[in-house]
Amino acid sequence: MEDNVEIQSQAYLMDHAPVIEGLCVMINSAFLCVPDLVEKILALNPGESLYDHGVQVASCVDASASDAKEVEINDEVGWKMLSRPWEIFEWAGEQIERDFVALTKHSNSQVLPEHCVCIGPLDQLFIEEGAEVLNATFNTLHGPVYIGKNATVMEGSRVRGPFMMGEGSVLKMNAKIYGATVLGPHCKVGGEVSNSVFQGYSNKGHDGYLGNSVIGYWCNLGADTNTSNLKNNYSSVKVYSYLEQDYVNSNRQFVGSLMGDHCKTGINTMLNTGTVLGVNVNIVGGDFPPKFLPSFSWVNRQKVYTYRLDKAVDVAKAVMARRQCSLSDLEFSILNHLFETKQP
Repeated sequence: MEDNVEIQSQAYLMDHAPVIEGLCVMINSAFLCVPDLVEKILALNPGESLYDHGVQVASCVDASASDAKEVEINDEVGWKMLSRPWEIFEWAGEQIERDFVALTKHSNSQVLPEHCVCIGPLDQLFIEEGAEVLNATFNTLHGPVYIGKNATVMEGSRVRGPFMMGEGSVLKMNAKIYGATVLGPHCKVGGEVSNSVFQGYSNKGHDGYLGNSVIGYWCNLGADTNTSNLKNNYSSVKVYSYLEQDYVNSNRQFVGSLMGDHCKTGINTMLNTGTVLGVNVNIVGGDFPPKFLPSFSWVNRQKVYTYRLDKAVDVAKAVMARRQCSLSDLEFSILNHLFETKQP
């Protein structure tokens, strides 16, 4: 039996979303999912809320009642809560290890083919049903490796854990993957990737380097797209913050690119250290583009133009159709809102 999920967020993200009535559990999704936190949430009684260091983690409430009393349960545990986008790849390794245990607990892995090699504990390599693994090398000495259902690892690929690839994803021939890296469902990835997270349906199908980065849905990185993740002077990386509407010091030495949904980079694109791209950013031409590009930017050799909404939507529909998907009314309304409110 599946539970209904309602999103409580900014208004434009909630349009067309299901509305839950009656008893429900509200969860702050910024917190990392860890077993002891899950147990605490499941143990909540109606009217109780769980806090950690003054921050609300979850509540068990009657969504129909406006005057429900709340009983606070305060735990000073220090559960990790995402507050900056670079924490997504920074904490990916520990979350991969937790998810690996949960996903493989009651399942059996396919047998590793004889033409493949596993360096390290074989029980830290899991190959789901329908996945195809061809003449690849896996290193599980530093973390688990999970190959999702119907995924493909082409010949010559080398993977160091921790690593997870979702259903239907593909590692192209001779891919070099360093952990901690996550490929969401239906991604196609080649070249060299280190400590990065792909959300889903995104491609980096050719040679080029990507490190310490987060890639949204429906992105495509053209051949030889390269991301800098370390400054030449080894100083900490400044990253544009939508919250502060200014650059902030990440206090991190390694930050690559943070890319919103539906972004595209042309061949030989160079992305500077700590580059932030909004939604539907299209980069063509040589040279480094600006480090911050708001949504619906069309960039050609340092010149930034507005990417027309109708053109961007047409491309999104074409890209999604190739994967037998379609742009929903909710997704269109989100794109329309982002276009109307894009930062200059």
